[in-house]
Amino acid sequence: MSLLVASAAAAMALLASAATPAAAAARPGQPTRYYLALGDSLAQGVQPATPPLPPGVSLGQDIETDQGYADDLFAHYSVQFPGNLHLVKLGCPGETTTSMLTGAGSPCTYRQGSQLAAAVAFIRAHRSAVVLITIDIGANNVDGCATSAGINQACINSGFAPRRATCRRSWAPCGPPSARIPSSRA
Repeated sequence: MSLLVASAAAAMALLASAATPAAAAARPGQPTRYYLALGDSLAQGVQPATPPLPPGVSLGQDIETDQGYADDLFAHYSVQFPGNLHLVKLGCPGETTTSMLTGAGSPCTYRQGSQLAAAVAFIRAHRSAVVLITIDIGANNVDGCATSAGINQACINSGFAPRRATCRRSWAPCGPPSARIPSSRA
């Protein structure tokens, strides 16, 4: 199953949209650079709440934080990439492969209709400034397929059917990170 998730992530790794970016310490005279984090709750840094709790939040409740893997990578690469690196988080807690691609059933709203369309628009608008893109997607496709009774293989197969359909599209090759941005003629 992790191979399927990794393949889905690799297939879509060159995509992203406009959200309020976090910025590293500015370096005057250096060009702005972007790190785009796409996908589901992991891309947004969702974590279980721990003390001290924000007002109205229960212990263990899922909340968006600045402590996810995207934030860790941003901190690491802020030092490594020249210029002023900005983190743009487009991830959406609860996003599935289908909702990311089409917007249908997405818990988030994107001006362009879907996270994918927003990502492509951002990349086109900032083509030479995007230096890093990460994506995680697919976990919500199979959430609930494993229970105390075992793993429901039919549920797993159904959950990854959208990924297999995506791999058949010409703009989203599957396998190693060789995905390309759709052309404006697509």
